[in-house]
Amino acid sequence: MQKPKVVDNNVYTVEQLSEKVGCKPKIQVDAKELRTGFCKTQDGEFFVNTFATQEGKDAWMDTAPEYNPHLVGNRWTVLSSRKVLDLIKERLHGELHLKDHRTKQMQTSGTSG
Repeated sequence: MQKPKVVDNNVYTVEQLSEKVGCKPKIQVDAKELRTGFCKTQDGEFFVNTFATQEGKDAWMDTAPEYNPHLVGNRWTVLSSRKVLDLIKERLHGELHLKDHRTKQMQTSGTSG
């Protein structure tokens, strides 16, 4: 039997998310609508982004590089390599997005025809 997926709908700060994975973030962007922190831990390097609104997160993700995998939560994202995201995913309870966040078929890899 598969374990039920943990969904965490709490709103977190960059600092709170970073603490969950053992990091004291270096804040890169500190704006009202978006905050970004850089983390470097034994798991690797990654960026933690938090958003004032869900709409702000969606707009940001619409312009995010599609080739970068990222973890997504309620009004937050974490960007890094797939290897790093796999290591920190369970502690953050994020959903792994490999490609376009809005199109399920874009999230899977396969051959194109």
